[in-house]
Amino acid sequence: MSFFSSVSVGFDDEDGSEQEYVPEPWEGPPSHVLGGVVPIERLVVQNANAVIALSHAGVFEAGVLFHVQISARRGDMDEDRWWELEQAFWGHSRPRRKGMELPDSIRRFGVRFPDGSKAVAIGDDPFPPPQSEPTPPVLVFSGGGGGSGSGDSVESNDELWLWPLPPAEPIEFLVEWPIAGVPLTAVELDGAALAAAASKARPYWP
Repeated sequence: MSFFSSVSVGFDDEDGSEQEYVPEPWEGPPSHVLGGVVPIERLVVQNANAVIALSHAGVFEAGVLFHVQISARRGDMDEDRWWELEQAFWGHSRPRRKGMELPDSIRRFGVRFPDGSKAVAIGDDPFPPPQSEPTPPVLVFSGGGGGSGSGDSVESNDELWLWPLPPAEPIEFLVEWPIAGVPLTAVELDGAALAAAASKARPYWP
């Protein structure tokens, strides 16, 4: 008999089946659904040290998944400032207590609807999406395609989930990243194109 033969692994429900977690609509995009695609192809920010680009959006009945490309390079930054930016880029910045002012190294994203309501997502925010239905709109990080870096440059791909689907009117996408020389910057997006693309979302299986 093997030493580990008496050990079992896995967790089953009473009927022997596993329960698949279904995220709430404000937590992230639905599983097993191909979203309608809206090309955006906008350089939201482009300066000597940083580029933040919106490549496209995947649109679902419940909301929009923005695909964001971020690059930074040291350029003329001194060693200490570049180290601080690089640490924050990978989520290694110092912990924040509630009420603390945001450090310059943290990048911030936001969306503003035509009625003035807004949602924000902070670059290293450790708090998960709320478990009870929040007041809309909500903007949360929803994964990404990873990143890479060398001694003097870094880049990554982020995904931001916006809930609910915005109205068919212009909306604003905002970014700010002080340490990289990025002041509060806004670009206008075509809310009508986003709303129309929701009808193109298709489930993987019937």
